[in-house]
Amino acid sequence: MSFRFEPDRRRRTALVVLLAWVVILGLSAGVGMAWWIALPLWVVTLPAAWEALHPPDCWLEIDAAGLRATLGGTRIEVPRDQIARARIDTRLDLSLRLRLYPDKGPPVRIPTPCLPDGATLEEALTAQGIKVERHHFSAF
Repeated sequence: MSFRFEPDRRRRTALVVLLAWVVILGLSAGVGMAWWIALPLWVVTLPAAWEALHPPDCWLEIDAAGLRATLGGTRIEVPRDQIARARIDTRLDLSLRLRLYPDKGPPVRIPTPCLPDGATLEEALTAQGIKVERHHFSAF
């Protein structure tokens, strides 16, 4: 059984950018905010607008061959026979961190934007026979 996850971040990013632009426009027009204050606020949102228009490749794939993940130009590939265990940490901000511990060498960290919710991720890993450790609400 193969598992593939591709988050749809374009819609959420576009909504946040649109909301920020509406707030900036509303403050400029409604309250009379100075243009030299509004301009830096608007410029800060440009990278998010670029990401909404051109989202980076982001996916996670788990199958019998191993685990593969891509975020932008970063590609991670760990063969199944080298994975001793996986550790899923839930942080205080409810974000997930996934580290794969190989038999030898340092742990491999999978980028957070590539991860599904914790239950789905744990189920996909255990379906491939990977031992999973869950650690809830670790601060650091």
